[in-house]
Amino acid sequence: MPTIYQLPTQVPGLVDVFPNQKFAVFGDNLATITTAGYLNQVNLESNPISKTDILQILYSFNNVTKAGTYGVFTVSISSSGVITLNSWANPGDVLLPVVNNDFANFNGTTGQIKDSGYSPTDATKTKVVMLNAAPTINHVAIFTNANGTVGDGGVLGTAAAKAASNNALSTVASTAGSGFTAGHVVTAADAAGTIQDSGIVASALQLSANIKAARTANIGGGGAGPISVVVAGVTAASIITGSIQASTNPASIQKITATATGFDILFSADPGATCTVNYVAFVAAQ
Repeated sequence: MPTIYQLPTQVPGLVDVFPNQKFAVFGDNLATITTAGYLNQVNLESNPISKTDILQILYSFNNVTKAGTYGVFTVSISSSGVITLNSWANPGDVLLPVVNNDFANFNGTTGQIKDSGYSPTDATKTKVVMLNAAPTINHVAIFTNANGTVGDGGVLGTAAAKAASNNALSTVASTAGSGFTAGHVVTAADAAGTIQDSGIVASALQLSANIKAARTANIGGGGAGPISVVVAGVTAASIITGSIQASTNPASIQKITATATGFDILFSADPGATCTVNYVAFVAAQ
């Protein structure tokens, strides 16, 4: 049942005066008293309601503190007799309560202003940032003018029309300077991933990468050979030179033949139980 402390009461001397002002006090809140049929739940025979009535109401009234919220309401009555109270909004007035520093918004199209709960992230600032176009999910925002308007900046770390190699990674590499030369190799300038021009020409680096220089393990004890040496990356198309580092018996290298897995060495004589060979292999680019 509705909580009604005073039914809409006629002011003496205003009978048959239109619009007819009446006064009421309700304990229920605004949403409840404006529900269709709210006043149909009580007996209004001694306090009839008409569509020409203007009701001045204290609602959400506390009967102990005698405090409530004041509002003005018009009346609509359906063909079936359902009574509805309508909150009247004077163009330019404010629907209370409001919160300090919240933004003001229009409440419908009547011109009434209300507090929708929107507040600035920093009330000391003076600019409200606008968006100049519909953004795309997972793109970065950029400022499009000096006033702070925000626009769609495309995929992280790229121009809007480019794709990132992996936009799930958190760090975008920066350059250590502008002195880059086409065809040079890029290297890391620090542990954070900053890049720089190494000054090394890529073709020279490729050449050095194709050269393998090393010393074999002990390959003695197999006679004059040929003795096979396994070297990763060497193929039968590789070019190999070598010299004896140390041997038990005097000997020289007669022939080195590249194989699919390394190379074979043929000695002039048995180098003995101990023999190591220094070699340089040029491996063709794969």
